[in-house]
Amino acid sequence: MPTIKACDEALRDANCRSRRDFSVYLLAIGDDASAAAGIMLQPDGQASLYRAGAGLRKYSAIPENPPDPYDIAAALAQKLMPYDEQALTAEEQPAYQFAMEHSEEKGPCCCQCWRWKMYCGLAKYLIREHQFTGPQLVEIWNLSDGCGGSDEQEHG
Repeated sequence: MPTIKACDEALRDANCRSRRDFSVYLLAIGDDASAAAGIMLQPDGQASLYRAGAGLRKYSAIPENPPDPYDIAAALAQKLMPYDEQALTAEEQPAYQFAMEHSEEKGPCCCQCWRWKMYCGLAKYLIREHQFTGPQLVEIWNLSDGCGGSDEQEHG
């Protein structure tokens, strides 16, 4: 099993580059390792971990919702990513579309990286299995925003 430092370095290298890179990363570190992105800064420069943890507690009964958006278990990411590929029904689609249009990042992340795929998968799971509404998804996405602060790198 790789060390935490090695995992963190691999994640930093794979972060936001491509879904394929992160999928390879998940396979390399295995189910027991965490995909820890570290504490990210919000645009106002404030650490967002406290805000996220306090706001996400009300969804803690749903084990698929990461309680800490900066320490996501690889096994959970692997479980949720395939949901992103599933089509929603005509009745389910409006909640998802609302979240895309109203979340701070206009989606779950600033770029279509592994977090995007995982949190889109989470949204589709929550809509389908827990009848989540668009505003509920917006709240989760906004509280789970893992994008960096003002010095955020360009994503390819």
